[in-house]
Amino acid sequence: MKCMKKYLIIIFAIVITYIGTPLVNAIEFNLDSKNAILYNLDENEVLYEKDSKEKISIASMTKIMTAIVAIEHIDNLDDVITLTWADFNGLVEANASVAWFRYGKKVTYRD
Repeated sequence: MKCMKKYLIIIFAIVITYIGTPLVNAIEFNLDSKNAILYNLDENEVLYEKDSKEKISIASMTKIMTAIVAIEHIDNLDDVITLTWADFNGLVEANASVAWFRYGKKVTYRD
């Protein structure tokens, strides 16, 4: 059985070598999201898109960008901080969601 697997791997490698790498360009995703885009910055090309031209609310994008900026600027996401009144400044007036975060609560940046 091991010998058979070895031969199948060799045959697969030979087929891929002669055919090229068609799997690299064949990107399929099963996304629950209505919209998506996967962009290769190195090659300046769109690799995948799903209704990427549709105008949508930016709320989720804002959350994603906030997470990216935090990850790029915080050395240890497990550092513990205490939430202050300043952290909530303007949120109540804006009727913004603060999830389960409360003044004085100790949380990690990962939270």
